[in-house]
Amino acid sequence: MLRKEILRLANEHRLKVTQILVLNLLIPPLEVSILGLIYLILNSTDNSGITPIISQYIPIILTSMTMHAYVILLSLCTFMAIIIWAFLRMYRARISAVTRYDVYAQQANRVVSLYLGLTGNAHSKEKPEQMSNLILHLSGASSAHFLAWLGLLSSLISITILFITALIASPFITLAAIILGIASILINMRNFNQMQSIGEAKVGIHEEMLYEVNQNIRGFEIIKFDNLKHVVLRKMSTIIQRDWSWRVQKRTTGEKVTMLSDSFGLISLLIIVTIASTLTSLSIEGLLILILLFSRLRAYTAEYQTQWVLVKEHRAGTIQLLEAMRRLATNNVGHQTSINTIEGILLDNVSFSFDQDLILNSLSATISKGDRILLTGKSGDGKSTLLKIIAGYYLPDEGIVTINHHLASKSTTINAKLTDHIFYASNEMYIPNTTLKNFIDPESTMDIDKIKQVLKEACLEEILEQHNVLDEPMGDNACNFSLGQRQRLLLARAYLQSPSVVILDEATSNLDSATEKQVLSNFMSHLSPSTILIISAHHSPPVIEFNKEYKLSEAGIIESVI
Repeated sequence: MLRKEILRLANEHRLKVTQILVLNLLIPPLEVSILGLIYLILNSTDNSGITPIISQYIPIILTSMTMHAYVILLSLCTFMAIIIWAFLRMYRARISAVTRYDVYAQQANRVVSLYLGLTGNAHSKEKPEQMSNLILHLSGASSAHFLAWLGLLSSLISITILFITALIASPFITLAAIILGIASILINMRNFNQMQSIGEAKVGIHEEMLYEVNQNIRGFEIIKFDNLKHVVLRKMSTIIQRDWSWRVQKRTTGEKVTMLSDSFGLISLLIIVTIASTLTSLSIEGLLILILLFSRLRAYTAEYQTQWVLVKEHRAGTIQLLEAMRRLATNNVGHQTSINTIEGILLDNVSFSFDQDLILNSLSATISKGDRILLTGKSGDGKSTLLKIIAGYYLPDEGIVTINHHLASKSTTINAKLTDHIFYASNEMYIPNTTLKNFIDPESTMDIDKIKQVLKEACLEEILEQHNVLDEPMGDNACNFSLGQRQRLLLARAYLQSPSVVILDEATSNLDSATEKQVLSNFMSHLSPSTILIISAHHSPPVIEFNKEYKLSEAGIIESVI
């Protein structure tokens, strides 16, 4: 699963991946060239062998060049090489950063797209904090995991190039250095495995923290009124302590890896210098360059270990993200059947359960064009669930729902093509904290006068009297408005549509009788006589002339003609 995902991301971002790999093929040889130029500067007293070679590429006379001029020329070449090397490294860092963000944005957008395409049944089983964790943290973990593998490959390329160069310069010393480098990696294996355990703990704690924070924010009023501050603080303190624990372990383990790598690297340099001084006949200049070469080799070995730590840390988060996306994809709507209008809905022995609790049992009903239906029943009898099945939001566990002779399935469950013809409003619907203008006109296609007209149709003239109200945030779940105003805001959405089916679930329960009468009078004037209207309420709303009443009971639907 991980391998396929890495290859998929590499293919989708192949241009940037190729650029990074090409840069990693250019930077190490450039480092070798810089070290070579430094070696020539150190051996500037004897330039007889190098001047003919330089003369082939630089059209100046070097035979009569003084030693000082020769050193200055080499120094300028070295300086230019260093500038190019620094530029390439900065360019590589920028491409890596952009690639990481692009992968994160792509993964986060995939999660959001899959989430918004869920069936209602699947959505009811998804936890909000888990979705937040997928988007905010695990999508980032996936991008970090991919870049860590890319960093591993880049480090290996650099190590290989420098190893070949060092092997040509001194095979015996290079082999000793490689053995010591491999030993440093083996010593850190325990820390690598510990980092993987830390990554697994991080994923779970992040999700738990998001859950607790979200619950406490939404439960602020009951916490204040019931004086539960100390209880919340105790819970949060426990979670924060666990969060503190993995963060400290991560920093400590990361420092262990760096410390062991650096310490072993310095010991390796000491061993190499000792071997070179006692067993070989290298000049002091050659030994110095070899030490610099091994120092760069050690740096890339340390980078390799750092990238391996990141691979281990983000592995668990990436696996959880992929498993979640697979689950979301399985529960997504499939092919969407095009429906021009809704002329009738048939329910045949429909049953529905929540977590093994039977809510609806073998319900049957026929809903025809132009029906005005009042749905009644006791609280908890499943009225809201039935309305969502009729709307196509939920799919029944058993039985058949037919819309215009189309069998309701993932192809006709709630989606853009079906909801073009259905208006649904419920007292339980959540209103996001956006401006009033954006709520009424989310696609920004209406002028201010049209928005004001919609609000007036919904009997919200008093809102328009407030200064700059259209551009002010409505608050979480429209908390800046009264409950009655909030219900009218939800109904205002209908004036932007010409629906075939209108479903209202306790949509006017917070309105006084006079306001309810005016709101429903305007609402009915907007609807076509052929529109199917289904209202769930504990009383018969005024103005509307119902032709059917559905009463839910344990025996099923009891239909009566009014």
